[in-house]
Amino acid sequence: NAAVQHPRLHHQWQPDVAWLEAGVYRELSASLASKGHTVRESRGLAVSQAIRWPPSGIEPASAPRKRGQPAGY
Repeated sequence: NAAVQHPRLHHQWQPDVAWLEAGVYRELSASLASKGHTVRESRGLAVSQAIRWPPSGIEPASAPRKRGQPAGY
């Protein structure tokens, strides 16, 4: 559950921009910019869903960016 809720960052070759969600923007933007990266803040990146199978049963999780519930559970 913590992994799907954690702030994300995204970078690809084109455009050459590192997109960071607010939670990691404050932590990483100055450091990445000092290394020559173009950094922008994003309101929200990828939405993910996950299912974990601990011994106690199935535990679904949904990223809060979706503003919903786990789908497919």
